[in-house]
Amino acid sequence: VRAIAFGVRGGIDFLHTGIVKKVNARRIQQLLDEGDVVVLSHLGVSQSGTIYHCRSEDVAVQAGIDLQANKLVFLHNGEGLVDTRKLGGAIVHNLPLNVARRYTERLADELGQGGQERVSHSDVDPKTQWKLQFLDYMQGAIRAVSEGVHRAHLVSRHIQGSIISELCTRDGIGLLISQDLYDGVRPATVHDVPAIKSLIAPLEQAKILITRPPKAIEKDVDQFIVFEREGMILACCHLKPYPDPRYGNGAVEMSCVAVSAALHGEGIGNALLSYCLRQAFAMGITQLFVLTTRTQGWFIDRGFKEVGP
Repeated sequence: VRAIAFGVRGGIDFLHTGIVKKVNARRIQQLLDEGDVVVLSHLGVSQSGTIYHCRSEDVAVQAGIDLQANKLVFLHNGEGLVDTRKLGGAIVHNLPLNVARRYTERLADELGQGGQERVSHSDVDPKTQWKLQFLDYMQGAIRAVSEGVHRAHLVSRHIQGSIISELCTRDGIGLLISQDLYDGVRPATVHDVPAIKSLIAPLEQAKILITRPPKAIEKDVDQFIVFEREGMILACCHLKPYPDPRYGNGAVEMSCVAVSAALHGEGIGNALLSYCLRQAFAMGITQLFVLTTRTQGWFIDRGFKEVGP
């Protein structure tokens, strides 16, 4: 770990406290490729050989950036975000990077830390200490994702098996920060057919969606779009172009929209809709329509207009 001195701040000489500048990513990657487990110390060394004490969280963030890691996981005290716009409040499990930035900026201003680089002191009010710690983790996660780490997770260290639950279950138990709303949205492949069928089956049974046999899904799989997280398909939709001279290059129909019940309210439907609109624009098509008897309100709230047959 390469570090430099933190120096004098506000008239206080922080002596052997350091700022992490980089890690030896090439050597770490070599050891990982050989099957080793690499444990990084919180101690950093300057070019002159001076040893500095660095924050372990900063070492983790820098290592994730330098290695261009797929994931950075913070174990914290279990603080969470609650969306108070929903009845009774709802735990937030997924934040796009831009939303996370806005939240941390507001929290930093609330704590009087806006635009400052904070170092913990023993005289911090215990009533706000936990907020400062949560702010630290959020800022570290945001920096990591901003500089190339694919996803950052904040997971409670007080829950047994929390990492496994966060990374290996459909819903997770922590807070995920990702690059943008489209993270995980992609065109479907033939390997996704069973997962798509499993996802839409309850809606078919409830007569919300028309029944699509697996063979029909496989036939049109190149027109399906899915949302994937940790190897699991959590949402899907079907995008079918229709040639229509009334609309120039034609129109596209968005259908078979299904989102895992556990992710309702997290913006996944918005991500699918936005992705479909981008796909339509890429084809030179400016008209997108849906046929629905149950969810027209959701689409009207997003700018759609009801039209006759």
